[in-house]
Amino acid sequence: MTNVEPVTREQPTYVLVAEDSPTQALELSILLEDRGYTVRIARNGREALDAARERIPDLIISDIVMPEMDGYTLCKAIKADSELSQIPIILVTELSSPSNVMRGLDAGADNFVIKPYKAESLVSRIHYLLTNRSLRRESRLQMGIEIELSGQRHFINAERQQILDLLISTYEQAVDLNDELEQRQSELSRSFDTLNALYELAEGLNRCRTEDDVVGIAVARGAGLPGIRASWLYLKRAERFELAGSSGPLSEFITDAAARRDCECLRGVVKGDLSGPRNVGLCERLSLADNPKGLSHHASVPLMSQGEPIGLLNLVAEIGRRFSDDELRTLGAVGNHIAIAIERARLQSDLEQKVEERTQNLETEVRERREAEANAKSRSEELATIIDSSPVAIITVDGNCIAGSWNKAAEAMFGHTAATVVGHRIPMISDETLPDFDRIFELIRRGRILRNLKAKLPTHEGNYIDVVITAAPFKDNMRRFRGGVLVIEDVTERLRIEERLHHSQKMEAIGNLTGGIAHDFNNILTIIIGNLDRAGELNGEPLLKECLGTALGASLRGAELTRQLLAFGRRQALDTRIVNVDSLVTSAIALLGRTLGESVTIVRSDSTAELWPVEVDPTQLESALVNLAVNARDAMAGSGTLTFGLRNTMVDLHYARSVPGLAQGEYVLIEVSDTGSGISPDILSRIFEPFFTTKSENKGTGLGLAMVYGFVKQSRGHISVYSEVGSGTTFRIYLPRADGFGIIENMEEIDGDLDLNGHGEVILVVEDNVDVRNLVQIQLERLGYTAIMAESPDDALDILKDRGDVDLLFTDVVMPGEWNGLELGWEAIRRHPGLKVLLTSGYPEAVVNDANGSTSFRILGKPYRRTTLRDTLREVLNTEGRGRSNG
Repeated sequence: MTNVEPVTREQPTYVLVAEDSPTQALELSILLEDRGYTVRIARNGREALDAARERIPDLIISDIVMPEMDGYTLCKAIKADSELSQIPIILVTELSSPSNVMRGLDAGADNFVIKPYKAESLVSRIHYLLTNRSLRRESRLQMGIEIELSGQRHFINAERQQILDLLISTYEQAVDLNDELEQRQSELSRSFDTLNALYELAEGLNRCRTEDDVVGIAVARGAGLPGIRASWLYLKRAERFELAGSSGPLSEFITDAAARRDCECLRGVVKGDLSGPRNVGLCERLSLADNPKGLSHHASVPLMSQGEPIGLLNLVAEIGRRFSDDELRTLGAVGNHIAIAIERARLQSDLEQKVEERTQNLETEVRERREAEANAKSRSEELATIIDSSPVAIITVDGNCIAGSWNKAAEAMFGHTAATVVGHRIPMISDETLPDFDRIFELIRRGRILRNLKAKLPTHEGNYIDVVITAAPFKDNMRRFRGGVLVIEDVTERLRIEERLHHSQKMEAIGNLTGGIAHDFNNILTIIIGNLDRAGELNGEPLLKECLGTALGASLRGAELTRQLLAFGRRQALDTRIVNVDSLVTSAIALLGRTLGESVTIVRSDSTAELWPVEVDPTQLESALVNLAVNARDAMAGSGTLTFGLRNTMVDLHYARSVPGLAQGEYVLIEVSDTGSGISPDILSRIFEPFFTTKSENKGTGLGLAMVYGFVKQSRGHISVYSEVGSGTTFRIYLPRADGFGIIENMEEIDGDLDLNGHGEVILVVEDNVDVRNLVQIQLERLGYTAIMAESPDDALDILKDRGDVDLLFTDVVMPGEWNGLELGWEAIRRHPGLKVLLTSGYPEAVVNDANGSTSFRILGKPYRRTTLRDTLREVLNTEGRGRSNG
């Protein structure tokens, strides 16, 4: 037997690669050649054996599953050939079960590498085998062992060093998999921390009422975002930008000179060049600061209002760290929310100033009228008329709170007539309010004028109203104190409107932030779910399979949680159609009869008129009804009556104004009533908020009613709730009448025996996320397709130009650069008519309609299972022409 001589250092190491996949063979060849190896590619085991006999390689890397001759057979043939037996062989495969390992040992393999592998790991194993090859030639001790595995006996006749190599490679593979899992867990944890910080930021901004409050919350909680060390904010005031606030280490070392200095980011926002968030590598402002932390890099986020800059938020990252594109997009959403909060605070300030000016004007008017009355009693009737015509209550009292005048607005506001009040103590004074009035008169007796005193005062009916009081001293001609003037404005309705506005803004803000990060979550979940699917198929250990199943279930629940958040934010894709609500409710009641149990009685109370058609997503509407019914069952403690009512209704302008959020028009009204315990008023105002629930831990996510709210709003409808504690609850869903009529078409049944896998069709994948790209390539190849990968739209168009055998373009919608996935799809079809296109996106707002019509491509939402990818690919490939979007 002739031994293979070791390769000298001056001679490049010659590696023979046996791989039937052209893509994987090319990748492996590039990897090795970049590191100084000479590489030859063989398309199967037979071709590799002939190549080895033609020129003896230093090492062989072989796939296992190949046509003509597989990797095991090639390995045996090499080891049986006296001229080739000393060549180290590494088997590369996706198979990693113990039986496969035993079979590899039996065939004489020196090492195993499991796909996908890390380049550094593979190169390290090659170096290890080549370094120890001479030692293995000098001590070729054989050992044999017979083992039983999975009911089969295996006899392994291998060198001890060979078995040790295999054990080392198996341990390295396990360590790599564990490191990857920890990395994914760290990314998910960071995303959760980011979401929590953004939610706290939004909550804080929604509570702000002044511009200074907004600045304080923005810089403090902006500096509290993960990975942020410091923040500072500029606002445009009097046509120039001024430093409004800072937080973090920055506030400790920035100097006055540095604060006043012009810089790149400020110049950009003034000139209009900084239209969105961007990285600033070397900050001129920080370079002048006494900066012991060494911070120099930050992100600049312009605050825009109606297309004009009103401020600039700068966030300093960890030393040497740049913000990713996804992080910049998230910061852009944060900047938008801060700009909205600033505008809202300024509007509030303007409103308060106008109210104060109005109050001051009224005070001036009252004072002037009183002076005129003292100078000329003939004008008393005119003054009384003016006071009576005032929209606010104007009351004069003496030092003992005895009413001297009581105008018409006071009569309307408190329900007491002037005849019953004048000459008596004002009726708003009671044992409860007396201390407050004593304090007011004590201050005005000293000459003080009190403004914007907020209080709750009783009316004649015993109700309390919210008022704002202005109190001023009333003096005679000798400037002696005679009593006081009370100007009282009823702000009950204004406060109610402001509360509704605040609630609406808060709900909208949460929806906007949720949509802004949905792409990150869905991309992460796509990678996790896809790899868990693969791991569950590859490993045969029952305990590990159980763990993988649990992790996959949790990931799918995370995907469902993201979908529910998108439903609340009104950014989910709806499959709308003309629906017969009567039939849908009948079907839902049949389902609920089995779900709710026999103790819950379900009844119908419909009008006799034929219901108008509505255009909604029937699946989402049925899900909303089920959500309401399950909540009703819980409120009734599992026993009671659940009533569904259906009728057509016309909402006129007068009624629409009485129901905030409801527009005038024709609707189909769905009422869901229960006989449960009812909802208290303090809880009623929050029931549609996401994550708000009164159920015990692990009994609900708090997203059910939020999802119903989002679906109804996205369907251009309205939902309201009426409840009394102890008397039950009624939800009313208003769905707008559809313009046309139609039917719900039955979906075609798919033959269960139909082969949905690919048959070598060529699919061009365009994905900028490298982890998602690698996962999709593996999934497509395992489904029987030939996958070609592109990182950008420009790369994809170059590939399409060079190749004419691409059957389908599978592209992400949102990508950095000039092209998005939709534009790429249209351009690809224009250049290559007949090409099929499938879009995918983790963004809830992914646009799939073109600007000139309603035709669109099919879109597959992230995250998705491999089975969903398989079915969707087969459906798109089997369609004639371009498919229509199903939402």
